[in-house]
Amino acid sequence: MGLIEVGAYLEELRQVRRLTRQDVAPAIGISVDSLEFAEKGRGRLNGAGLLRLIHLLDGSYHELTRLLDDEAATVEGARSLARAWAARPAALGDRALTPEEETAELWEIALRRTGGDATAARRMLLRALDAGLD
Repeated sequence: MGLIEVGAYLEELRQVRRLTRQDVAPAIGISVDSLEFAEKGRGRLNGAGLLRLIHLLDGSYHELTRLLDDEAATVEGARSLARAWAARPAALGDRALTPEEETAELWEIALRRTGGDATAARRMLLRALDAGLD
């Protein structure tokens, strides 16, 4: 799995948004050290923490999972992907996803991660939601 590349994507996105780790970590309910470890690919966030981070940074769930699945992904490629994603609204007049669109995107990701098994995807999303409520 491309944890180092995912971390680079998250770090670059945070920096592009001009946020510090001290700004972000408490906002998503983790320590600054945990965020730093995740950004360096040395630690993992739980599913709910990762979802909160992507939402806070206005990142792409799709791009993140693509990095996890891509054996050829590189750190520089991940950073470039984050910069391109962050530039989309200015370049394309893009808008934030509606809650319904975010839900549809999460469902699509869960289905892909479970090989199209709707029951397993539903369980995965419910576990992530349950962990986020703790």
